[in-house]
Amino acid sequence: MSVNHTIVNEEGKRNFTRPGNMTEDNKYYFQYFPSDFRLWDPQIITRFDKKQYLHDGKSYYLPYEATICLSSRYNWFQKSMQLPVRELDELEELFYWSTANNNALVMNIPPDQTGRIREYEALRAIELGKSLGIAAGKPLPKNGKFISERRPVTASSVHPLSENGQYDGNKVTDGNLESRWASADTRDRWRSPRSRTVVQ
Repeated sequence: MSVNHTIVNEEGKRNFTRPGNMTEDNKYYFQYFPSDFRLWDPQIITRFDKKQYLHDGKSYYLPYEATICLSSRYNWFQKSMQLPVRELDELEELFYWSTANNNALVMNIPPDQTGRIREYEALRAIELGKSLGIAAGKPLPKNGKFISERRPVTASSVHPLSENGQYDGNKVTDGNLESRWASADTRDRWRSPRSRTVVQ
């Protein structure tokens, strides 16, 4: 069993680092030992996350558990009205992203007020499983090689309010879904993190 925010930057303090920036081994303090996951719904881990965390001077391996909602409205509990579900291609990319590096993924598909899973939501989950080729007794599928990751980027401009490289062009290929490049002209601001990678 685990809870959100198991990792803080320093023992006894509440300062934290977002999962997308957890890129150094043994930099962070393991707050709720012996919980065996670090999780932060709905934050998504970086593709370059590190997994060794400190507790009482010892280093422990911690996988990451990503939690996403099937609903495109991000509701983890059911509403009275029917809400649209996420597109299949987005769910596929979230699956590959969240299960990379031996991490885990949990998808929220809440029951309705009668205790049943709505048919159209169940069908999307089944469709996702078939599209990915998930089957009992088979290892989980893995994505192709992301050839754009950490590649050099030259931006035509950077937003003038960018501090410490916050909106630099290299944010396009940094493997972090929470970062972004922003141009000096805000009409050109680019924010499409889930389509930023190219696979082969």
